[in-house]
Amino acid sequence: RAGGARANLSSALVQLTRFGWPQCVAEVEEARGHARGGKFEVSTRQLVEHLRGRVLHRAVLDAHGEVAARICSILETKGYLESDA
Repeated sequence: RAGGARANLSSALVQLTRFGWPQCVAEVEEARGHARGGKFEVSTRQLVEHLRGRVLHRAVLDAHGEVAARICSILETKGYLESDA
C-alpha cells in the first residue's frame, strides 16, 4: 500500500488488536495521530501456542481423521476423556 512502511505496519498492528482470541497484540500507546505510529506489545508466547495447536490439529486430522483430531483437542483442553454413558 502507498503511504510508507511505518504507517502500513502501524495500521496492520491496530487491526490485529481488534482480534478477540487469541489476544496477541495490545496497543500500549494509541497509534492514531502519533508521529511514530504508537507502541504495541506482541505476545509471542500466546501466538506460538495458538499456531502450534492449530498445526497439531491439522496434522492429526489429515493423518488419522476427524475423530482422532477431536479426541486430541479434548485431551489438550481437559487432560482426560469422559464417557458418554
